[in-house]
Amino acid sequence: RGRLSDRDVDSLANLVIEMNPAFLPHTPQKDYLFHELLQNRSGKGGRGNIVSRSWFARHIDFTHHEEMLWSLYSPTNAEKRFNTLIAMRGHGMYLCVALNIPCIALSTQDKVSGFVQACRLEDYMVDTADKRSWSEALRSKVYRLQSNESYRKTWYEQRDACLQRWSTVSRRFHQHVRYSFEECMKWRDKFGKK
Repeated sequence: RGRLSDRDVDSLANLVIEMNPAFLPHTPQKDYLFHELLQNRSGKGGRGNIVSRSWFARHIDFTHHEEMLWSLYSPTNAEKRFNTLIAMRGHGMYLCVALNIPCIALSTQDKVSGFVQACRLEDYMVDTADKRSWSEALRSKVYRLQSNESYRKTWYEQRDACLQRWSTVSRRFHQHVRYSFEECMKWRDKFGKK
């Protein structure tokens, strides 16, 4: 539950009724309980699509993750590929950025909002800590991301800039490690193997 109160879960259940999303579980236990909770709250059994537990259990082994991701985010089949996501977990955000799928982050955890801020995608986040109107803000941003070309384009631009920053940081880190290693080798050569 984290930051979500009963009222917050009711708001999410109403959003599920309205949008009928596909659910992509992160764990074989908690996420299925969350889906069942939303169904029970909505009073509409079967609302929202979810990957079957048996299929998920067969693919949870890391050796199958490539197949799982290919099945869920097929880049060659436009009908299967997601065009918008609501990410509630850090992994969901990482996948959206890595696979270039525009998303709105529903932050129920600091690590989600931290990642969003690191990518400078704050305009694409709704934090449930804002108890005033987070559910309406989420609904509004999802529809805006789906219908407003400029808003969607800006997401892609921010995502690309984020990847560029990571690449720059990664290069600097590797250069630093290489330099440090070379310096250690110089000291070893100068003072002998001790």
